[in-house]
Amino acid sequence: RKLNYDNLTGLPVYNYFAVLAEQYISEHSHESLYCVYSDFSNFQYLNEVYGYGVGDRVLRDYAEALEKEYDKGILFCRVTSDHFLGFIKGESTEDAWQSYWKFTRAFCHRINQYYDECNLVIATGFYALKDTDNNVAAIMDNANEARKKCKEQRVSTTIFIYTDEVKKEVETTKAIVANMVSAYHNKEFLAYLQPKISLKTGKIVGAEALVRWIKPDGSIIMPGQFIDISERNGFITKIDFMVLQCVMEYLKDAISKGEEVVPVSVNFSRRNNEVDNFVPNVVKWLDRYSVPRHLLEAELTESVFTADMDRLSANIEALREKGIEVSVDDFGSGYSSLNLLSRVSVDTIKLDKQFLDDTLNPAKGETALTITKYLIKMLKHLGFKVLAEGVETKEQLEMLKMADCDIVQGYYYAKPMPIPEFRQFLKRFNQEEA
Repeated sequence: RKLNYDNLTGLPVYNYFAVLAEQYISEHSHESLYCVYSDFSNFQYLNEVYGYGVGDRVLRDYAEALEKEYDKGILFCRVTSDHFLGFIKGESTEDAWQSYWKFTRAFCHRINQYYDECNLVIATGFYALKDTDNNVAAIMDNANEARKKCKEQRVSTTIFIYTDEVKKEVETTKAIVANMVSAYHNKEFLAYLQPKISLKTGKIVGAEALVRWIKPDGSIIMPGQFIDISERNGFITKIDFMVLQCVMEYLKDAISKGEEVVPVSVNFSRRNNEVDNFVPNVVKWLDRYSVPRHLLEAELTESVFTADMDRLSANIEALREKGIEVSVDDFGSGYSSLNLLSRVSVDTIKLDKQFLDDTLNPAKGETALTITKYLIKMLKHLGFKVLAEGVETKEQLEMLKMADCDIVQGYYYAKPMPIPEFRQFLKRFNQEEA
C-alpha cells in the first residue's frame, strides 16, 4: 500500500493511478467520461503564511471532499504537490464541467473563509473523452494542456475545456520545439533590422535587430509563434546570441568596406540573466569581430525587471562599464514602471507601442496624448534618452516632435528588413537627409 498510495491523501500515486485509469476507462462509456487536471493557485503563499502543516491539511481535505462528492465510480490521484488528476462522469459535457466547477469553487470558498489571509483558487483543465481515446497518457496530457491555459488566472477558480483550437496549438508548439534545434544548427534564425530616426537631425541614428526564422523553402516563422515557447524552454538564449552574431558579421563587413554604420540594439531575454557568463559572452562576440562596443546596444524588455534585481543590476552595470549602452523596451507595458526608474541605470527608455496606439483611439486619444507628452518630458528630465516605437502616422510623428522625443521607430519610416536591404536603405536615407 505504501508503494501504490499517497501517504498524505490516501489517493493512488500517479504510476498506480495510470494502471487503474486504463481499466477504469475500459469499463465506462467514453461518452459520459471526463478527465480533470486541477492545480491550486497561490498554494505556496498559503504554506508560507500558515505553515506547511496547514497546507498538508488542505490537501487531505481536498482528497476527502473529492471522495465524498464523487463517491460512485471516483478515480483520482495526487500527481505531485498540489496537483490532482482524475476522471468524473456526467450526463453531458456541460453538466460535468459545471458540476466540477461548483465543487472546486465551494471548496476554495470554505478554505478561504477559514484561512482569510490567502486567496486560494483552483485552475482545472477539462477533457471530454472520445470513442477513439484509449491512450491514458494522451488523455491526461490533454487535460493538463487545458489546465495550463488557465494557470495564470489568480483571481477566481476556473475551468478551461480542451478544444480543437487547444489541440492545434499544442501540435504547433510540439512541431516548433522539434524543429528548433535543427533550425539553430542550420542558421535559420536571422536578424532583420528596423531603423531608428532622430527627430532632431531626421537621420537614421540606430537600428533594432529583430529575429526572423527563415525556413529552407523561404517561408518565415514570425517571432510571435516561437519566442514564448523558446522563453519557456530556455532556448531563447541561443537565439539571442545567433542574432548577435548576425549583427556582428554585418558591422564587421560594413566597417571594412567603409560604409556608414549606426549602433544596433539586440534584444536579450530575461533568461540571459540566469546565465553566469552572460556579459563576458557578449563582450567576446564584440572582440571576435573587432566591432567597437559603442555600436552595440543591449535591449531588455521591461518584464526582465521582475527577475533577480541584484543580479540584473550587476549585469547592467557590467555592460555599461564595457561601453555597451542599455535600453529598456516596452516601458509602461505592465510592470511598476515608475518604481523601475529608481532601481536601474540605463541609457534609453523605449515607450511601449500601446501609448501611441491609444492616441488613435477616439475614446482614449486625448487622454493618451496628454499622458504620452508628460511621460516623455519626465523621462528626459531624469536624464534618459526617449525612443517611441510603433510610429505609423504623420500625426503621431508631429506629436512626438512637440513632446521633444529624441528618437522614433515604426512603419511610418520602414518595416524591419533583411540586413542587405537595410544597408542600402541606410545609405540612401541618410544621403537624402544630408
